[in-house]
Amino acid sequence: MMSLVFFLVMLILDLVLMVLFRVDHSAMILSFIPGATLVYIAFETYEDPLNVAIFSAFSAGLLFDLLLFNALFDYALSMVIVVIVVRIWSKHLSESIIERIMLGLLLVFVRELSLYGLALLQGFTIMNIQTWLTMRVFLTIIGNIPVIFIVLYWLDFQDGFDAKQQRKQRRKERVSWYRYK
Repeated sequence: MMSLVFFLVMLILDLVLMVLFRVDHSAMILSFIPGATLVYIAFETYEDPLNVAIFSAFSAGLLFDLLLFNALFDYALSMVIVVIVVRIWSKHLSESIIERIMLGLLLVFVRELSLYGLALLQGFTIMNIQTWLTMRVFLTIIGNIPVIFIVLYWLDFQDGFDAKQQRKQRRKERVSWYRYK
């Protein structure tokens, strides 16, 4: 239940940031695309079974496609790709804050790369890779550093909240399990 509440908070944060920082599709100015929901879904589901993680990422991406009026399945497919990348890379990383931030930035880059690849394959863009890197990805990567800090703070808060709920539940138990061993 709390995961759903935190997901909705990250979704609202992304939508508010998207309203505040409009995306320029003409590539005349730098664009910022927030990735709070993406990073939250990726970090929240990397311990879940693969089918559950892919379903969660696909559902969140489909919700983004519907809310942003994008081409259907663009965000959904890119978020599935990101969850698979998290599965591959998280096995080789520890849980330090620097590595988690770097992984979050990599996730944002992979999402943007997959969206660019899908748009290029579908013929929606003729933007070259250099323009795409300078006008869309540069500010997106730099701007998502504070967003990733917020997501990691929320994840730590959620873990602490879950541990507190488990301690409350254990205190309510009246069976002395140690007597039955």
